[in-house]
Amino acid sequence: MAKPNRRRPDGPEDANPLNRRLPAEVVSRRRPVQAKAVYEGDFDLPLAASVTTDLREVLAQKPDQRARWMSKAFQQAQDGRVEPKALYDIIAHAKFANDLSDKAGRRMYRIVHANLKLFSAKQARFLESDCMLATQYAATAWGGPADGAGGDGAGGVSSGAAAKAEAAANAMEDMMA
Repeated sequence: MAKPNRRRPDGPEDANPLNRRLPAEVVSRRRPVQAKAVYEGDFDLPLAASVTTDLREVLAQKPDQRARWMSKAFQQAQDGRVEPKALYDIIAHAKFANDLSDKAGRRMYRIVHANLKLFSAKQARFLESDCMLATQYAATAWGGPADGAGGDGAGGVSSGAAAKAEAAANAMEDMMA
């Protein structure tokens, strides 16, 4: 009967290289968790709720809905949630200004004019003077003559009151949006 081998398997006399290997380690490469961006005043608004920048969806909206869409889109563009190029492509489209009421068209032109700093110089120049929205509503956007309404003394007073009422209504709409 043979004597049992009492040598240590990891001893110096063992010639097997697998017995002296380093212990195995598991290495995982974890991706860092991105912190959610917090916008001032938008604590209940998730980041995924940005406006659509699909041209077909925007043109399918009613004219008044397009005006609301545009004001929200510019707010989100200022926050960095929407690309200004996508807004430019939609606003510069010829059908974007179709079927707008005078009030909505003037308001939309004022919004575009106030946010021209988001666009390049060439885009801003086009939006300010050559796009359909500008050609239709630029002359009357800031209370100029609407529909060729000339004026006697009483007409001037009522147009001033109407402009004041429209400004108050626009301020109320901005607060509600």
